[in-house]
Amino acid sequence: PGLILLGNSACALHPVAGQGFNLALFAVKELTKRLNSQTIDKINHLPMLMDYQQSVWPRQQMMSQFSHQMVQSFESNHPIIKSGRSFLLSALESHPIAKGIFSRFAMGLNY
Repeated sequence: PGLILLGNSACALHPVAGQGFNLALFAVKELTKRLNSQTIDKINHLPMLMDYQQSVWPRQQMMSQFSHQMVQSFESNHPIIKSGRSFLLSALESHPIAKGIFSRFAMGLNY
């Protein structure tokens, strides 16, 4: 009771670009909000912990899928995937606004 897993220990996630660390920071922020509103005797309170888990689960799932797809796209040597990957990376490099949006998403900041 009361065990809380954070980052890569909370979800199966490829360690690309430190996503587990980013998820852990978000989880700590969410958990802190909930713990600050509890009395000391309710810190292990299951409904509070379930609320916390439900608040971080969607982000964990999204980042897990995103990191998995990123790894797959960079491991593929298929000519169409390589061409598409090169095009998208060039497009991101050429467009600062798109690059910023993608970067914020990849860091887990835009949800």
